[in-house]
Amino acid sequence: MGKSTCYLKMKLLVLVILLSPGLEISAQDCEQPNYCDRLCWGPQGNHPAQSNPAFTDPSHIIVHHSGDNLIWPVGTDFKLVVQAYWDQHVNTNGWSDIGYNWLIDRNGVIYEGRGDGVRGAHFSCMNQSTTGICLIGNFELEAPSEAALNKLKDLSAWEASDKDLDVLTPSRHNTSQLDLFPLSGHRDGNPSPAPHSCASGTVCPGQNLYSLLPFARIDVGNYQCYNGNPNLLDCTDAVSLGCGEMYSGEASLDSSGVFSYACNNWTETGPERVHIITPTADGPIKAELSGFSGDLDVYILGSCDPSDCLGTVTSNAAIYEEAKAGQSYFVVVDSDDGSASGYQLLISCPSPVDTEDPNLASLITVFPNPAHDWLHYRLPAQVKLQKIEIINNFGQILQIDDRQGTIDVSPLPAGTYFLRFTDQNNSKTSVRWVKN
Repeated sequence: MGKSTCYLKMKLLVLVILLSPGLEISAQDCEQPNYCDRLCWGPQGNHPAQSNPAFTDPSHIIVHHSGDNLIWPVGTDFKLVVQAYWDQHVNTNGWSDIGYNWLIDRNGVIYEGRGDGVRGAHFSCMNQSTTGICLIGNFELEAPSEAALNKLKDLSAWEASDKDLDVLTPSRHNTSQLDLFPLSGHRDGNPSPAPHSCASGTVCPGQNLYSLLPFARIDVGNYQCYNGNPNLLDCTDAVSLGCGEMYSGEASLDSSGVFSYACNNWTETGPERVHIITPTADGPIKAELSGFSGDLDVYILGSCDPSDCLGTVTSNAAIYEEAKAGQSYFVVVDSDDGSASGYQLLISCPSPVDTEDPNLASLITVFPNPAHDWLHYRLPAQVKLQKIEIINNFGQILQIDDRQGTIDVSPLPAGTYFLRFTDQNNSKTSVRWVKN
């Protein structure tokens, strides 16, 4: 096979013609998605398949972009583009056929290249045991469309289930002498030490597509037809928590129902424990784990659906910056080692300063503001306080030492806080103050 490239210097006139419908073919489960076969994109019959193909048993799916020096305009007839690639690969590069096994345009149409199980010419002279899927476009210049990404995942799920590939676990690709994810990008072959490799530092499939491949692997791993796991979360016994309150308890002893969450590329073996929180003000919510053994992780979900994972996740915390007052969020503690360890969970929320009682607020004076070591408050005799709380910007309630109108704030780090008063009638008001 000749040396492959993702950057095609095509000798063609860009033709902008509305895409016309063509022949579609489908197979079985994980179902092979519909595609436009060679007769569909080359109806004149002058773009034939190679007469003597070499077959291979793919262990790895290699993702490419076509790397064209333009962004294809709306209305492009991508059948003509595929014809141009065939012409470039066969008549200029001297290959026996178009280099890729499959191609996908921005509309989500899949085109048959060399097809299933045929060795291609796409992976830097290391084509044995690979399937090559090319998304049409230059993803250094633009981002791939959602339709194209979805078809890439559908096609990869079919290939992976058909070839029994574990897309989430690196495995040896013998021809490149590299350990690669079975769903990888062309650039992943750059470090190959194989003497026959002709890798030359390609950026294919473009950064804007390459950065999405870890999430594509997770999504494929979640396909029920791929792993037989519907990735369901049981929220029927969700533990209701209040903002700023510490939860202490045991992890669930149930079996795991969730394979992974959409906001990272970690796998989970469970079990899960689900909590529910409803903030009373807009702003960030943060879930923090402590006091546990094993490898527990915490996630914030917008619904009882692992694909509706919000915000960012670290090893023992999750934060979502744009929570809305009155909307409930599911906070899930999960494990990737089967641990059923007990743990503590603190969920911090925005301070509900918008619920204050204006009458109570007018009666209370807080000084000095900013404060450094001591914070003082003054209120009339008719106001009987039920409690006083110091709350940070995450809604975390802090312990205070109230000395009848004087509070020691020296242990607190510098920042903005709220002093929340609750009187004998359960009326509340919050005063913003600054610790310097």
